[in-house]
Amino acid sequence: MREAGPPGGRLRGAPPLTANQRAILADLARAGTARRGDVAARLGLSPQTMMRAVNPLVEMGILSEIAHLAGVRGKPPRRMSVRAGMLLTLGATLSEGRTIVDLADFAGRRVARASVTRPYGSAAEQCDDLIATALDLCADAPPEGRIVSAAVLVQGFFLSPGRTIVARSDPAGWARIDLRGALARAFGVPVTLVNDGRAFAASLIGTTPSADFAAVFLGSGIGGGVVSGGRLLGGATGNAGEFGALFPAGPDRPTETNLLARLGRRDWAGWPGLAALDAPARRAFEVWRDGAAADLSAAFATALALVDIDTVFVGSRAPADVLRALTARISVAPISQSLAAPSPALPAPAVVPRHIPALSHLAGRIALESFLEPHRFAADPANAAPQRGQGSL
Repeated sequence: MREAGPPGGRLRGAPPLTANQRAILADLARAGTARRGDVAARLGLSPQTMMRAVNPLVEMGILSEIAHLAGVRGKPPRRMSVRAGMLLTLGATLSEGRTIVDLADFAGRRVARASVTRPYGSAAEQCDDLIATALDLCADAPPEGRIVSAAVLVQGFFLSPGRTIVARSDPAGWARIDLRGALARAFGVPVTLVNDGRAFAASLIGTTPSADFAAVFLGSGIGGGVVSGGRLLGGATGNAGEFGALFPAGPDRPTETNLLARLGRRDWAGWPGLAALDAPARRAFEVWRDGAAADLSAAFATALALVDIDTVFVGSRAPADVLRALTARISVAPISQSLAAPSPALPAPAVVPRHIPALSHLAGRIALESFLEPHRFAADPANAAPQRGQGSL
């Protein structure tokens, strides 16, 4: 497996940034455009501090300031924005026999993509392929773009938080690789390593009114994550919320792959909808749905008792009508129902379906969020120390 650093700067890292500059970029990533004074007020920065932080960003071409003329007399105010394509994130997904790498800008727009599908003889071979694919993709990216962060989404569980994984393909081989360290050395920018279930949970933070929820992703396996107080729980080894451990292996496991097998399908291309299924297919779906709903109800009841959640999200690449039918059968009893004597009623957690067309866009979002808000992944010590090309925090 390759261990060398980045060759000739093919992956162009961003210039060192201060904490204030990072906060300003985070504010603009959410606001789109804003005046200096408005950003300063939101962040609690003085005009002098704003000037010292913003002027270098403008000089480096990262920010632009354009006069806003509408309805203004005298000297028009200038509004700041992040220049398109200047700061990029790298998001990658690793699954059995497939490697996908995306480059995206601050608005989440994909700049470039590379996808490799082939059998890998070992974990080291796929890791090398990821590094080579990412570096080649960055070499072909717009020359002004600079990579600020990378995130890699994997299918498996962690041996050490955010650093070493065990995946279904070559478990022993993956266990011998410090994956985050190898990628950080090759890319030269901070790297966040997260599994698919935790990525799904993290992607929901800030997009839902709930700050205390569980999320499970049904794919070829079952991944999950738990958010408490708006923060993704990590645990001793980074595997908090690993719901897949609650379900035995076999054809009755509530996975997307097992559902496709029952329906006699390879994928969801040309899905006609549940209403159009013939009687045998409809019955096969209902058997899977009822078994999956019962199993997931029990798993979420455990999460409720341990973490006190108010919402459960069920995500999958499965079509929206399939997810709606599944979640309609999931029932999570509130904690108060376990009491023998009558007690004040607690509300049952809401169960919400989420159709996820592809996991690859989640990796790019994790990369952006880990750059803008490093504390979001503070449960992973992988994000504790800045890497080469990263400014002081």
